Parts: sequence; structure tokens; C-alpha cells
Amino acid sequence: MRDAAVRQLQHLAVERQTDFPLLGTASVTYALYAQVHCDGEMAPEKLRGMTETIETTHSFKPKFSGEGLIPTVVTDHRSGDVLMFAYMNQMALNETIASGIAHFWSRSRGKLWKKGDESGNLLKVIELRTDCDQDVLWITAEVQGNGVACHTGERSCFYRRVVKPDGTDAAALEFAPLPAPKTPTA
Repeated sequence: MRDAAVRQLQHLAVERQTDFPLLGTASVTYALYAQVHCDGEMAPEKLRGMTETIETTHSFKPKFSGEGLIPTVVTDHRSGDVLMFAYMNQMALNETIASGIAHFWSRSRGKLWKKGDESGNLLKVIELRTDCDQDVLWITAEVQGNGVACHTGERSCFYRRVVKPDGTDAAALEFAPLPAPKTPTA
């Protein structure tokens, strides 16, 4: 079945003049296979014997806000560190999927933004996920170039933490390295 799915996807890619650079796992291939082949009598919910919901579907149906945006978290694929947070619109999501390089929508500049286009610190997408409601995206990425994701030159945009100094009720910011990754205990 997987070979037939891949052949169908290759045909679909030629037909739609696109490719699927993020394909790689059997589950993604099968999910796309199900979308391509199950429009009629073999709907996915019939295959699984259940009613399809947003939580159980194999169809990628991102839920954009009223402004046409979807929040996106980016983490380092090796360390798991949170690198940045940004928004995508449909165009940015399409470009990300088509190119394998993260694109976002710049709300301040009002335009498509290829992360790292000027600095060389591109975000090569290793995996793209969505949450159960499909209203948030999560990219695990390899930071290219100098390995920094923040425009300030920091490895992560989250280089400060919020603290409450002794004797005050006000919050302040403190520069701090990211916490060391926790090692699993047996």
C-alpha cells in the first residue's frame, strides 16, 4: 500500500506542480494517501470505523485566526530548546512546506518573511507538527549559518527570564542562559 501511496503522491505532485519535501514517515505518506484516495466511498472514518473529528483526522486543516494567522513555536531539533515564536499565514505555511525552510508572516512589516534570509541563519524544517485542534504549529528545526535564531544574535529569542526581585511586587527581566536539558531518569 505504501508504494502505491508514494506513486499517487508523485503523480499528484506533478499534477499540482509541487513536491512534498517533508514526506518521510509512513504515517505522513499514509495520511496523504488517505486524503488523495478517500474522497468517495472509502472515507477515512469508514476505514477506522469511527466518526472523523479534528482530533482524529489525517487531513491537515490548520485553523487560522480571524486575522488569518496561526501561532508557530520553533524548537531546536537536537536540544529541544525553544528558539522562537512567530505567526504564519497560509502563504508562509505553503512556502514552508514547499521549500523545507521556515517562513513566517511579519505583523510589523506586513509581509512574508523567510527567517534568516538576510543573516544566513535559515531554519531548515526537520519536522512540522500541529496540536490536537490544529490551531498551533510546532516546527523542529536545524538552525543554519551561525546557529542563532534571534535577530539580536542570541541562540534563542528567549534569552531573558521574568523575575521578582526581593522586596518588590514588580517584575523585572534578567538575562539568563536556557536551562540545561533534563536527562531522563530510570
